Amino acid sequence: LGPSEDLPFVVERTKSGNLPVYMRIWGTEQERTRVQKIRGDLQAFANEFETVTGKIAKRHMAHVECAGDHLDRVRIWLWALGM
Repeated sequence: LGPSEDLPFVVERTKSGNLPVYMRIWGTEQERTRVQKIRGDLQAFANEFETVTGKIAKRHMAHVECAGDHLDRVRIWLWALGM
């Protein structure tokens, strides 16, 4: 996708100015990458997120997550979108 003003979604930064991209560990070895504070078209974000990570995205109210460690890839993608 193009510049952030053309996007159907926005990822709001945290109060400290960081991107809300996190790694969660479930059980002993299951890692999940999560993006929070998503506003706008969550389905459009999830579709792009799946393209970037190569994994199926699980959508929630204002966040999306997928299996695996994709922190760096997702952060770079969001920075490139101007978030």
